[in-house]
Amino acid sequence: MQTITLTKPLKRGEETITEIVLREPEGAGELRGIKLIDVQQGDVATILLLTKRLTTTPLSQDEINRIGPADLCKLTSEITDFFTA
Repeated sequence: MQTITLTKPLKRGEETITEIVLREPEGAGELRGIKLIDVQQGDVATILLLTKRLTTTPLSQDEINRIGPADLCKLTSEITDFFTA
């Protein structure tokens, strides 16, 4: 698991989300519909889709779409690291 501290926290009503915890994909089924080349290239749509699938705290699509650019880069780095060993 990897914890990403957000530089731009997300608001959910009265709650503020300051970090996102990602877990490693458990199997190929969680990658269904994903092109691994898109992960390696940091395709934004692919990274956001994987973020939604791999966060331990459920995020709505709207919340995922509001992730700031710096935080998106951190997420991309952590997600691509899951695919290198």
